[in-house]
Amino acid sequence: MPRVVHFEIAVDNPERAFQFYTNVFGYYAVCKNSEGNTFGIMQDDPTAK
Repeated sequence: MPRVVHFEIAVDNPERAFQFYTNVFGYYAVCKNSEGNTFGIMQDDPTAK
């Protein structure tokens, strides 16, 4: 079955977006901060590295 590999979405409220994708798709967010920007790596497997 094909899987999503990568997507980017600009949001004003990262925590709200992470919660949305977790609730709707069952993804898990790993939050990162780099140079003042917050971004999340969304995974469908909470044990993936």
